[in-house]
Amino acid sequence: MKLPLLALALSLVSGPLTRAALADEPPAGAVSLLNGRDLAGWYLYLGDVKPAADAVVVNADGVIRFGANMTGYFVTEKTFSNYRLRLEWRWPAAAPANTNGGVFVHLRKPDALWPVCIEAQLANKNAGQLVGQGGADVPGAPLINGKKRAPKLRESSEKPIGEWNTYEIVCRGRTLEVSINGVRQNRIEGLPIDSGAVGFQLEKFPFEVRRIWLSPL
Repeated sequence: MKLPLLALALSLVSGPLTRAALADEPPAGAVSLLNGRDLAGWYLYLGDVKPAADAVVVNADGVIRFGANMTGYFVTEKTFSNYRLRLEWRWPAAAPANTNGGVFVHLRKPDALWPVCIEAQLANKNAGQLVGQGGADVPGAPLINGKKRAPKLRESSEKPIGEWNTYEIVCRGRTLEVSINGVRQNRIEGLPIDSGAVGFQLEKFPFEVRRIWLSPL
């Protein structure tokens, strides 16, 4: 069930998302994937499950909070290729050690649990792993539990639970490179897909994101 969020978001936003409220401006050449007013341009996919009223909440400071107990994703209606994506995320201070989620890139139709895409892992202490979802290949990665999973290159560079982290994802042709808090954690070449939507994987754990900036390359 595809759930457009324009009307839903208007009832959840706790104040107008003005330029000032969105804190830092995007860097030169980048655009914010939030329009500054509501969640138009995004939708929520939870299969056949109806979302709770607080499934996706946008605060006046531009922080998006995803609620608990959802399995699905929050995704752009537009598709993108050849870009640098920068975003910030954090887990609640009381989150358990196994808290989990992800960033989807190159997401393809049809919607499904899980769709064809590449996941940039958000799981606590494993951010930077790359996973082929929906049968997508990750060249050179081992097959673990039915999916190709490229392990991160270094020890975790995440901050402690409760603090903001920065994810930078560079998609250039069929090459994907990711960094966590300025530390390069993965690079894959020869991916089978090179374009698609951008989204956030929801795996029953609440978390927050902000400053979702995309720079065309």
